[in-house]
Amino acid sequence: IAVYYPIIMYYIRNTLKGWRLHSVYGVFTLTSLFVVISSYSRLGMLSLGINVLMTVYQFYGKKFNLFLFLGFPIYFLAILNIPFLNHLFQNILVSFTQKDGSTSARELLYQRLWQICKDANFLGIGAGGAPKKLYNMNLGFESINDTGYSTGHNFFLELLANLGIIGFLLFIILIIYIVRLIVRNMNQAKLRLKENDEILLSVEVLISFLASMVALSTV
Repeated sequence: IAVYYPIIMYYIRNTLKGWRLHSVYGVFTLTSLFVVISSYSRLGMLSLGINVLMTVYQFYGKKFNLFLFLGFPIYFLAILNIPFLNHLFQNILVSFTQKDGSTSARELLYQRLWQICKDANFLGIGAGGAPKKLYNMNLGFESINDTGYSTGHNFFLELLANLGIIGFLLFIILIIYIVRLIVRNMNQAKLRLKENDEILLSVEVLISFLASMVALSTV
């Protein structure tokens, strides 16, 4: 949702006008926030939260401060007095303060992925090999089940384990190239960020993609 949110916002902004634009924007944004918060995904909340702030600034410009700062007392009172909003706020608190078990499990997966990288001398074990190797490590023995795999919940580590340092560096070069294109377009456009939808879309998608890669798998 966090990755596709800015793309859908770009489409909405360029196809709808007036009250329809603001109505659809509000409904879709609130629905997206509800789904992501209910999933207890910390990175999803952070990524979507950044994108929402950027689109609010894009849509409303100088009114951004009004929405964000002057509206804070209203948001605070609403969270305290509306059970539904209070429940969502509690979900956010739980996600960032009471997921020690999930954090420990991911740390173990990261350690095992790093061990796979070291065992292969950072040359990689082949595309798609890391999830299968991780599956066997989690079992504690080699399995003849060719379809078994475990996701490492870290795209970067899995990429390094699969393709080695060369494949990892090629991916980093691609990201750097995309960032350079965005920066170059920003310099050429000579427009404020909120007035250039294409540039803002690129920034939002890149932020969402990189944030998601920390928690997602290659499979």
